[in-house]
Amino acid sequence: MFKKLLAKQDFNPGFLGIFTNPFYFARRGLYKRISQLAGEFHGKVLDVGCGTKPYRELFDVDIYHGLEYADSASGIKHKSQDFIYDGHKFPFRNEAYDGVIVCEVLEHIFNPDEFLSEISRCVKGGGGCYC
Repeated sequence: MFKKLLAKQDFNPGFLGIFTNPFYFARRGLYKRISQLAGEFHGKVLDVGCGTKPYRELFDVDIYHGLEYADSASGIKHKSQDFIYDGHKFPFRNEAYDGVIVCEVLEHIFNPDEFLSEISRCVKGGGGCYC
C-alpha cells in the first residue's frame, strides 16, 4: 500500500510529494495542465512516450493508446504500452489519431524533425497535440 502511495507521488504529487519527489513543482504543474486540457480531446488519443500511462485517468476518450520507444539495446518494455516506436517511424497509418500527447519526451529525442513529422502525420487535420 505504501509503494502505491509513493508511486502516485511520481506524476500526481500531493502534499507527501513535497518530501518524496524532487520534481514536485514541475510534475504538479504538468498534471494540473494536462487535466485542464484532457477535456478538449476526444475520439482516439495517442500518448507518445507513455511509460506507465500516468495521465490515462484524465482522458474520457474512446481509445487511449500508449507508444513507447524500445530497441534491442534498451530492452524497455512497459506493461501499459500498446505499441513500440523504433526511433524512426510510428507504426500507424496517416491521420490515425484525433489527438496526441507528448509529455517529458522531447528532451530525449535525437532526431526532432523526424519525430515531430511522425506526430504530425499521425494526427488528423484539426486534431490536437499537447507537447
